[in-house]
Amino acid sequence: MREIEKAWIIRWKRLNACEYPNNKEYIAIYDGNASLEFIKNFIELYYATIYYNNNEMINSFCDDKKEIKYPAYILDNNINKVACGHNPYICAELVEDITITNNDKIIYNKNNE
Repeated sequence: MREIEKAWIIRWKRLNACEYPNNKEYIAIYDGNASLEFIKNFIELYYATIYYNNNEMINSFCDDKKEIKYPAYILDNNINKVACGHNPYICAELVEDITITNNDKIIYNKNNE
């Protein structure tokens, strides 16, 4: 078992019964001191690698006028929660009191608002 005080939990969320890419709900766990800007950039790029075609990748990350198809945004008026994408979409939450159990289950305190 492993415990962490504060971290960004980044995972897929869905609006209906669609599948998670790679059948994996959790994408990453980042240090809780990572900036909001870093997390937004990470989830935009990660989402793009899964769903964008080559033209969309160039428009989003190479052109001077970067036109990101699905930009990251603050979710629920909470700067500790950002999202990116459509369905499924990526949600990153800054949470506290994280426990990773011996069978790799992630448990955390959702009271971060």
